Amino acid sequence: MEGDGTVSLVPSNNGTPVYHGAQEVFKFSKEGKKSKFNGLAIGANGEVAWAFNKGDSKKDKVGIYRWDTAKSEGERVLLSELPDGEFGSPNISSLVAGGVNPSDPTGEYYFGGFVQEKKGTYFTTYKYSGGRIVLVGYVQVLPHDSDKGNGDLVFSASGDMFVLWNDGEGDTRIVPVRREALEAATGGVIPHGDISKLKTGEGRYNGLAFDSDGRLIIQYDKGGKSYNYSIDPDDGTTLSDKVSIGVGDGSDLASCAAPPTLYVQKDVVGREKPSDQFTISVEGKGGTPRSSETTSGTGTGIQAAIGVFTLFKPRTYTIKETAANGANLSDYSTTLSCIDATTGEELPVTRIKDTEYTFVQSGADNHDALCTLRNEPKPKTGSVSWRKTDTGKKALPGSAWQIIPDAAGQPTIEVTDNTGDPGYSGRDKDKAVAAFTVSDLPLGGYTLRESTVPEGYVGAPDKHFTIAKQHSASPNKLGDIQNKPIKGKVTWVKTKADGTPLGGSSWTFTPTKPSGEARTITDCTSAPCAAGGDQNPTPGRFELRDVPYGTYSLQELKAPDGYVKSEETKTFKVTTDGATVAVGEMVNQALPQVSWTKTKPDGSLLGGSTWTWKPSAPAGPAVEVADCVKPSAEKCTGPDKDPAAGKFLLKGVKAGSYTLVESHQPEGYQLDPTEHKVAIKPTDAGKTVNAGAFKNQPAAGSVTWSKVDAGNDQALAGSVWTLSGPAGGAGARDLVVADCVEKDAASCTGPDKDPAAGRFKVEGLGLGKYSLVEKAAPAGFRLDTTKHPFKLAADHLDHAFAEPFANTRASVPVLPLTGGRGAHVFLIAGGVVSAVAISTGLLRRRRHRNLD
Repeated sequence: MEGDGTVSLVPSNNGTPVYHGAQEVFKFSKEGKKSKFNGLAIGANGEVAWAFNKGDSKKDKVGIYRWDTAKSEGERVLLSELPDGEFGSPNISSLVAGGVNPSDPTGEYYFGGFVQEKKGTYFTTYKYSGGRIVLVGYVQVLPHDSDKGNGDLVFSASGDMFVLWNDGEGDTRIVPVRREALEAATGGVIPHGDISKLKTGEGRYNGLAFDSDGRLIIQYDKGGKSYNYSIDPDDGTTLSDKVSIGVGDGSDLASCAAPPTLYVQKDVVGREKPSDQFTISVEGKGGTPRSSETTSGTGTGIQAAIGVFTLFKPRTYTIKETAANGANLSDYSTTLSCIDATTGEELPVTRIKDTEYTFVQSGADNHDALCTLRNEPKPKTGSVSWRKTDTGKKALPGSAWQIIPDAAGQPTIEVTDNTGDPGYSGRDKDKAVAAFTVSDLPLGGYTLRESTVPEGYVGAPDKHFTIAKQHSASPNKLGDIQNKPIKGKVTWVKTKADGTPLGGSSWTFTPTKPSGEARTITDCTSAPCAAGGDQNPTPGRFELRDVPYGTYSLQELKAPDGYVKSEETKTFKVTTDGATVAVGEMVNQALPQVSWTKTKPDGSLLGGSTWTWKPSAPAGPAVEVADCVKPSAEKCTGPDKDPAAGKFLLKGVKAGSYTLVESHQPEGYQLDPTEHKVAIKPTDAGKTVNAGAFKNQPAAGSVTWSKVDAGNDQALAGSVWTLSGPAGGAGARDLVVADCVEKDAASCTGPDKDPAAGRFKVEGLGLGKYSLVEKAAPAGFRLDTTKHPFKLAADHLDHAFAEPFANTRASVPVLPLTGGRGAHVFLIAGGVVSAVAISTGLLRRRRHRNLD
């Protein structure tokens, strides 16, 4: 910024300003008669700027100016006197610097100048707040008074303030003020941190600022021109050429960047000896010390601090601790942690040795690093070791442990198995699987408890041990701590649908996790039971012993005879040693039954038939089923299990398609050759499938014969016959059959159904043995009393006499002329007798049918 309020942007490359690179951005427009602008401050990422004008008033008033991106020029926001303070009335002409605190939510403008009071040089700090100027306080820059100084004001991102001072003779100082001290200031002297003293080039500086990498940028005027260059913030070494930036009358310099910073503090947790003290230090460029401080007294907590320092990226800084006043650092555990003071983000550090670390600011983001060196006395410690094995001394991976101190209030130590993985950060120092060594245990008694047991094993009992002095050199060796494998019992029951245990099944028993070979378990139905299988001799009840830990599946392999195999799969897990896992009941439905009946036409049962039962899908051998007629079902040893005549029952029929055909009918009845299809479905298990009721019609046969004249083989009409057969058959015991001579069979109303003369046909005869005898010969022919036997059977229902039966003519007697009886008398008498015989036969036949 120039004295007239013109503000220009000066670009640079790695700390080297661009020659004549200044580009005007805006101007503060004066409201007084003179322009004596100074105290330039850039805030809000370059969107806001502040300055003051010492030329706005002839009296002791100063103008406060503000610019933002919404305005073309900066405007005055206040014209005010400076408030009096501890060092008397201020001198406006001493104001030289300004800055904006980025951590302040309101972006308040700080400014001030140097005064000489009380044998010291101070920076009087003001801020513009709430529309007025407030005295913040005084920061000592020198322990003596000096009127040669000029300088500037810079803030870190977290709100730490840095007062830059230069005497024009090569002596430059950076005076840090912690934000906590700044916030607590009430107008008095403000505490400051370690002052960085730099040797720089001669010349009176009118502007000092930091760039984003921590370089200190210097501005000075010479020959009416303003020059900029950069120096190392650690030692003042020049880093760039001195470049004319293309403006004259430069009055101040400001930057949008906040430099990276470092603050180190010492946290004393405790002291091995009350007199022990510690010195902390920070080394910068080439190992040059930046600052150091030593603790004092016997207190704990934060006991010393150094900084705040501005850092130069990406330089490595060393943070160290050394013993003081006879302390021995080997008695202590030392740690260093660094965080971003604003965000709390953890920042990386590198451990060089127990008491030495390095810290580097790198990357695009700047951090205000707050680092804490922490000391606590090492307890007097020892170590313990043990090994986790099974009962066969085989190493068991996967265990975890707790070491529980006897002393009250001490935390439990969690121990997991170190198997050599690079990322392991637990307490086990032994990288071998299932081998443990835990060190740094304070002297005393402990209990070792297995908190995570290897899967499939029983946890080991607690083990008490003691850490004594000798265990600092050699661990307390507890030896092998063994786990026995988990084994349990598995039981299940095979039942009928009614819950009754059912013997005779076999099973597939398969380990699934961990996987293993399947076993076949067969029902033990009597003691002793074979080792390794079912140990329960009760049919249908199963018990497996010593079953190892794991998950298993159980499936029925073979169902008991006559039952449907269960398709259910049971899954279960053995998890507790000695416990019984009850899988539960596995129900079998009986295979379906098939029933049918054989009846007479009137529906009454009819015994004595035989059937062919044949599987068709899937195909299989046929079975002959004969009707069982017994006093009880137990005596039915064949396929039919129903002892009632005419009733059939097949048991244990598997699902499928079948055919049922009568292969032999009851005696006296016709064979039914119909093929009946029977379908048995899986859902028929436990049910009886009714195949139906099948009727048999009584067997009916016939007989035919013929009557001829023996002399010429011509058919003879008019004969009458007696047909004798089985009682209760379709025909009467003695049936009289007269020759029917009509025009057609429909006109034959008697037993003979053949209308031709001399030809006979009798139908509707039951099966059995018969005899045929001529009862009356045709007129004029001799009677033939020969019996003609025949038999009607299932395979011979129609009998035909192949040869006709012949009658010979009767001789006619010669009647004397004296009046003896002529032949016609005998013929008439014979006709009468024949008519009576036929009538008697028909009557007997009708009565016989009524009896049936």
